[in-house]
Amino acid sequence: MTSSGSLTGNEVRQAVLPKSPPGIAGYDRHQVDEFLQRAANRLDGSGVPLSVEEVAGAGFDRAKGLRRGYRIDEVDALLDRVSAELRRHGAGW
Repeated sequence: MTSSGSLTGNEVRQAVLPKSPPGIAGYDRHQVDEFLQRAANRLDGSGVPLSVEEVAGAGFDRAKGLRRGYRIDEVDALLDRVSAELRRHGAGW
């Protein structure tokens, strides 16, 4: 996080999300990565519009088979930060 308390697209891109423990289904990594790229672009002021509601309602499939997904709590925490930043910028963004 930057010193001003804001979250940048670059910080979202550089976030390291831990994989879920073996035997516990996590979020599909590919879906999460695509959504976070979209969110990062929006935070940088580019890309397609993304609302707080879209972030809050983002749903991801669970990783299947032996593939380990991202830890759900870690993804949700990052999405909460993205939502807060979008809210901070307001509708005029």
